[in-house]
Amino acid sequence: MKTSLLFFIGLCPISLFAQINESDTLKTKASLSMTGFYQQGNVETVIFRAQSELSFHLWKRSIFKTNNSYVYQEFGNQKADEDILSRNFLYLYPDKKVHLLVLGFLSTNFRRKIDLRYLVGAGVMFQILSNKHHWLKL
Repeated sequence: MKTSLLFFIGLCPISLFAQINESDTLKTKASLSMTGFYQQGNVETVIFRAQSELSFHLWKRSIFKTNNSYVYQEFGNQKADEDILSRNFLYLYPDKKVHLLVLGFLSTNFRRKIDLRYLVGAGVMFQILSNKHHWLKL
């Protein structure tokens, strides 16, 4: 019984099908991942990590995607890291062969003593290849 169950669990991922870019068809997509670690002993250690992703259609012909992460680390009651990274993209007319994008990045870095830095920009994307199973954008 155990062997057949392990065999079934091992083969399940092979039989699953999924999309590569869900934002092409889904109206909203969200995910959240959090990990914590605490250890006592010679050196007390605390590590916390969180990551989130959100993608949704703002209006009919635009998609907004954001990816955010947070890291906190402490060793021996001494803070080692506390970093934030936020990457944000706005795609305008993503179904067209040539479409616009606007991006904004925001980050902090404890070790480098960066309280806040940001980057804002705009650009153009070219869809070089697009068929049922493959796509390539530049």
